[in-house]
Amino acid sequence: MPESGLVKESSTILLRYGFDQAINLTADPQQQRALMLNTSRLIAASDSFYNVFQGVSPDIIENTSYWALADYLADYMGCEHDNGNCFESVLGLAIDSSFADVGCSPEFFVLDGGCYTLKIVAMVSLGTLKGFDVVMKQVEQQYEAPVDVLHLSKTILAQPSEYFFSELVTFLSRVLSIDVVIAASITQREFTVVAANYDGKLEYGFQAPLTFSPFADLQGGFHYYPNNVSEYYPQCVWLAHQPISAMFNFPLWSAEGTCIGVISLMHSKAINDIGLMRALLQVFAPRACTEITQFQENYQASRRYQHYQELVEKNRCGMVVLDVEPAMPMALTSTEQLAYLLEHTRFSECNSAYLHLFGLLAETDILGKRCIDVLSEQEVAAHLQHMVANNFRVEGCINEHQHLSVTTWVSSHYSAHIEGNSLAHIYGICSDVSQLVKQTQQLTFQANHDELTQLPNRRFFKEHCDELIAGLAGNKSLAMLVLDLDGFKEVNDTLGHMTGDELLELVGPRLKHGLDAYDAVLARLGGDEFGVLITGAANESELLDVAIAMVRAIKKPFHVNGLDLCIGGSIGISCYPKHGTSFSSLMRCADVAMYRAKHLSKDFEVYQPEDDYYSVRRLSLMMEMRSAVEGQQLVLYYQPITRMSDKSIKGFEALVRWNHPEHGLIPPGEFIPLIELTDVIEAMTWWVIETAVKQLREWQAQGKQYTISVNVSTRNISEDSFVYRLSCLLRKYGVEGRFLEIEITESTLMADPSKGRSVLNAMAAMGVRFAIDDFGTGYSSLAYLKSLPINTLKIDRSFIDQMLNNEADQIIVKSTIQLAHNLGMKVTAEGIEDYSLISSLAELGCDYGQGYFICRPIPLGELEQWVDLYEHGMETISGFS
Repeated sequence: MPESGLVKESSTILLRYGFDQAINLTADPQQQRALMLNTSRLIAASDSFYNVFQGVSPDIIENTSYWALADYLADYMGCEHDNGNCFESVLGLAIDSSFADVGCSPEFFVLDGGCYTLKIVAMVSLGTLKGFDVVMKQVEQQYEAPVDVLHLSKTILAQPSEYFFSELVTFLSRVLSIDVVIAASITQREFTVVAANYDGKLEYGFQAPLTFSPFADLQGGFHYYPNNVSEYYPQCVWLAHQPISAMFNFPLWSAEGTCIGVISLMHSKAINDIGLMRALLQVFAPRACTEITQFQENYQASRRYQHYQELVEKNRCGMVVLDVEPAMPMALTSTEQLAYLLEHTRFSECNSAYLHLFGLLAETDILGKRCIDVLSEQEVAAHLQHMVANNFRVEGCINEHQHLSVTTWVSSHYSAHIEGNSLAHIYGICSDVSQLVKQTQQLTFQANHDELTQLPNRRFFKEHCDELIAGLAGNKSLAMLVLDLDGFKEVNDTLGHMTGDELLELVGPRLKHGLDAYDAVLARLGGDEFGVLITGAANESELLDVAIAMVRAIKKPFHVNGLDLCIGGSIGISCYPKHGTSFSSLMRCADVAMYRAKHLSKDFEVYQPEDDYYSVRRLSLMMEMRSAVEGQQLVLYYQPITRMSDKSIKGFEALVRWNHPEHGLIPPGEFIPLIELTDVIEAMTWWVIETAVKQLREWQAQGKQYTISVNVSTRNISEDSFVYRLSCLLRKYGVEGRFLEIEITESTLMADPSKGRSVLNAMAAMGVRFAIDDFGTGYSSLAYLKSLPINTLKIDRSFIDQMLNNEADQIIVKSTIQLAHNLGMKVTAEGIEDYSLISSLAELGCDYGQGYFICRPIPLGELEQWVDLYEHGMETISGFS
């Protein structure tokens, strides 16, 4: 591989490189650089190369890339130092200058006691790079700076940091006769001129983007541009405006090998004294690197401080520093600490937002003044007391601030600076949260108040009641009144909901006016229901006065949309602790009393336990009803129905009883109204009917032609499969329908007249007979009854009881009997309690009778004995009960 013919001068070293594929010179310079570094192959080396590099053999470097050989030689020569790899630097210069053969000394280095220059000679053909030579030529001697220059250099190095770069650029410009000398700091994105000498004039602080500038790629080493440097960087704006041609850039490196700065020498023509230039820069490089590092640290610190200042000043939050002078000893008690801080806390610093927040005009209004001399003592004391109580750290304390009749809500964060067991400074951040407080208050109001009437709602009513109960002393009283409007539904249904809403809006103010004299809270509980909590009422009589005033208030006509609307109301009253000790118990008792008042058409009613239909016992029974049917706890009692003409037994009415395992025998009046509210009524009714039908079969087998009457509710009649199931039962037990009588109340028929007619007609077709139970207590139409297959009317006991003493009742009974007979119906009188009633009813033509005088309801076992005695005359009708 050694080539003796490459060069004959022993002072010149040549390395020839080639490529497997030529490089396009129109490619990006960075791409050219990468290809030349990595894809080049060493073709030949002159003998002088091996003479100088005696430790290098051909087999080591043969076919190596320029990159690999440059690293190898740099290590061998020891030139991988603060100034970078000179081989890479020269390659970068060659590419930047488009391989122009100008400037024979772009890089100097010392080798084997001699001083060499290094440059690249390109082999270019048709716009492509075929190869290149690396030429190292020895110069006569290594350059040494004059003694006076070195002496001056020492003077520059002795300068303090603040003057070092300004003296350096002035010195280099004068000694080297350079037009422009720049010392700049370099970061990832920009460079900053630390000091610059422009034709003898010092300038500082110029900044420009690093991109597209000559300082963008200094990692490879020194860069020297002999002429027309601006043409290499056409997008560099600041360079285009400089009257310079040549440029020499000396990079400055950090200890980590990062380029942190540059000393750039620029001249209007080619630079001749590169040797002196390099020598001087080598002298100043260590100090320059140190100063650039310090400059960058100071610059970053200054930027951070500037950003901090902008953050503080432009922040929308108020920021303040308070001085405690003299510092407060932390050994003081809490009370002493508060007094000390009130006396000695002064304003030290604040931003504009703080002044604006508290309605102050300028810092001079507060700085140096005591806090209590600027703000109200009460407001300052509230903040300081909060600090003392929370170990001198407050987070998000919200206080009200008044200034010129304007209320502002301020959220404050305070922390104290404590040194040597003394508190010297307090730092605060405050923000205007008035809008947030208003929104929170609005949301709280909306959550606790009715949207329509703006009265407190049920949620507030409950919470307030709980608070009152928790805070009541032993001798204090609390009463709850629940008002339900009467006639409001009619207004809604007739005039529409908008009119109803307007009416409700008027109810609240009228009720409140009547409660002004009392410690009372009025709330809308929902719909047309209102609640009142009254504390301190002297006695029940005073509560009744309140109820009377409330009812009177709402009974006065309300003028709505040109109409005078009249409504009423029913009020239920419960008292703490007599009727309950919690909101739920008081509310339930007031509801019970209110519904009782409504049922009795009274204006108000105080809760009475004996009237509580919805007692715990009844609720318990309601829950156990299903198991009563499934667990065979039901039993049928029978009450005889006799003929008035001959006193013979016509049949029996089947009445269900509940034989409760814990409470014993429960009468139907206690559980039937509850069971009718659930679907258990269906199962119970069918149990009663089937039991009665089975009993009819037994009597028919014994030759007895008795009938049994069973009661059926509205829910049963409305059942689509009722007729079919009844037909199946009769066929199953082989009982004729004429022996089964279904008793139905007038209200049951009138619930759905059309449905009732179809069901009764279908059952009549099976021979089943029908009786109207409690006739005279409902509102059925005689014309409607006439159209139904009714066999019997049963006159309610309320008319029978008093018919001997009340002429009106006697007339009603007589008229009913005549009416029934005229319609082809029989009549049964209920509630016969003495013999005289039997005689009178017989005279009026009544067909049948039943009641306790004849026989009370008795179980089947006792019934057989009674029938046997009754039919054989062993016991008179008046003596058996």
